[in-house]
Formats: sequence, C-alpha cells, structure tokens
Amino acid sequence: MEDRRFRRSPDVVWRNVGRDVLLAPPGVPGYELLTGAGGQLWRELAGAPTVAELTGALAVLFGVPSHDILADVEQMVRTLAAQQLVEPTDGL
Repeated sequence: MEDRRFRRSPDVVWRNVGRDVLLAPPGVPGYELLTGAGGQLWRELAGAPTVAELTGALAVLFGVPSHDILADVEQMVRTLAAQQLVEPTDGL
C-alpha cells in the first residue's frame, strides 16, 4: 500500500475548522470530523501523495519516526477510502 497514491474525492465538500477538518460527503446525511493528525492527513492529501510520502510528511510534522506511524496512516487511508472520502489515483 505504501506506493499507492491517494487524493481527496473531488465530490467531498470540506472546510478547515481550526486544526480540524469538517467533511460533507455527498449523499450522506451529517458530517465527518477529522481531528488532530486526521485533519493534517487530509490537508497533506492535496498533492495526491503516495502513502509512504504521506507518512513521511506526517512523521516530520509530528517529530516521530515514519515506521512508528505507517500502520496508523495506512489504516486511516483505508477508512477514508471505504467511506469514499479519498480515492486511489492509480485506478486500482
């Protein structure tokens, strides 16, 4: 999964709310709120990074080794993809 690129789904309306990110997925009642590192992960998805690049950027930002957060980043990306909030750019 580390080499796969992901981007924000273009159909999701979102806004920064302080350090958090409020997401309004189309066709779904209510909102999703990404707090803390989740909000930063969303912002880092702007350039359609690979999961490895995303992990590296977050590791630098939070001052932790990449290998310590890789599994968490992968899980968050999987969760966002399952909710159709992000999508792979490689068509897989």
